[in-house]
Amino acid sequence: MASLEEKNTALQQEITDLKQCVRECRRVVGELRESEVLFRTLFDSMSEGYTLSDLIYDESGFPIDYRALEVNPAIEKLLGLPRSMIIGRRISDVFPRMNPPLARFDEMIRTGKPTHFEDYSPTLRKWFDVYAFPVSPGNRFAQIFLDISDRKRSELELKEYAENLKRSNDDLERFAYVSSHDLKEPLRAIVSFSQLLQVENGGKLGENGDRYIRNIVEAGNRMNALIEDLLAYSRLSMQEIGQQETSSEVVLEETLAMFESQSRCVDAVITHDPLPLVRMDRSLLGIVFQNLIGNALKFRKENVPPRIHVSAQSCSGMVRFSISDNGIGMREEYFRKIFVIFEQLNRRDQYAGTGIGLALVKRIIDRHGGEIWVESDPGQGSTFHFTIPSAKSMHKDSSPGIEE
Repeated sequence: MASLEEKNTALQQEITDLKQCVRECRRVVGELRESEVLFRTLFDSMSEGYTLSDLIYDESGFPIDYRALEVNPAIEKLLGLPRSMIIGRRISDVFPRMNPPLARFDEMIRTGKPTHFEDYSPTLRKWFDVYAFPVSPGNRFAQIFLDISDRKRSELELKEYAENLKRSNDDLERFAYVSSHDLKEPLRAIVSFSQLLQVENGGKLGENGDRYIRNIVEAGNRMNALIEDLLAYSRLSMQEIGQQETSSEVVLEETLAMFESQSRCVDAVITHDPLPLVRMDRSLLGIVFQNLIGNALKFRKENVPPRIHVSAQSCSGMVRFSISDNGIGMREEYFRKIFVIFEQLNRRDQYAGTGIGLALVKRIIDRHGGEIWVESDPGQGSTFHFTIPSAKSMHKDSSPGIEE
């Protein structure tokens, strides 16, 4: 048997161990209290609303409601209710008109995966951005609410503004189309009768009279060209765009044939690389080429034969075309301005035009999901670039000029 002294020593050791255990427990309790104070401070100071809830199921295991177990002050402010009216109550009792996504919460608890969604409360007339995640044990889950009502209202106002703006633009374009169409007939009559007067009474009206008639005819022809361009611009906004597979090389060759006589008169040399198939309306691609090639011929240097080159490069499902020339060029400040309708950089007595061509080209490219821009320096020529969708089959092996 152990002596009394041995028992006393063992007892003293147990007492020492017990004291150590008590000190450790006190330390842990203190840390837990500090953590709880820190958590409560963070919990109460959150600007986002927070709820801890318990999903409620019926006898068949179908989610029917949920009950709030804890909320922070921010949720009281968001909901406009004290915690005493929220804690322990079913959400259907607190907000009878609310239709919570119970199936989403059920799936979240079963899979353990958080969920995120936007929710509107008809009772509060507020939008919330909600982040929910499961909390062990049982059917508990937490939700963090952020009031996004102001953002939603701004989005709605912006959407309404955009719709009204589109409606106004559509109305203006229809008005421009109808007005331009109705102007053609009286304008045609003015020009025709002026030309008839010029033929039948040439020389009888005196030098000034003949000049006045010539001015009327020239002004009428300019107005007719303007109306035709305006009609084309307005018509493009209203018509459906057919994006069929089109050979850009064939369309370019057809365009160059249209300019054959003009090119010969100014000794122009127009070259091109092998060009790909594209996904674009054939006639609209022709309009793009006609305007850009026509401008390259028009804005040439005096006594310098035009040199124009067309190339193409495919990248990321698009084809970038480049049309370069050795013409008069332009300053950088005009790079964006030239694509605005009715904007002309040069006097009409220097270069004829309506100021609609490049605006029409830009609208065509925009409607096909592409972009158009220019690089230029005064006296150094210009290069117009534009992108349009490529076709499924491209000239690859047979087109060494196209980089993939």
